[in-house]
Amino acid sequence: MTEKTEAKKILIVDDDKEVLRVLEMLLKREGYTPICACDGEEAIQLAQKVQPDLVLLDFLMPKMDGSRTFAELRHRLGNDTPFIFITATSLRLSPQLAESKQFVYLPKPVDFDKLMEAVRSLIA
Repeated sequence: MTEKTEAKKILIVDDDKEVLRVLEMLLKREGYTPICACDGEEAIQLAQKVQPDLVLLDFLMPKMDGSRTFAELRHRLGNDTPFIFITATSLRLSPQLAESKQFVYLPKPVDFDKLMEAVRSLIA
């Protein structure tokens, strides 16, 4: 009997509850463990507890925008945690981040096939 491997944990950060619900359902169906946060502050608290394998991060959010949330999560989680940025606006990335292979940018509305392809490639 083979030992079942633990499902990869994916932190989803978006202020749109409908987007959270849809992404959560999609990731569960694909065998991942989604953890949802409605804003950056909640994401930081959850990330400390669950140590996600990947973060899906919206950029336009109240309280703490995606850029600040990313900086804080990167500081707390380290450079090995990959990110998928999901946003309806154009994204300005720092030169270091633009050269990194640890992130993917996807525009809204999200193409779920491209999203799943990015998830699989980043946490294979």
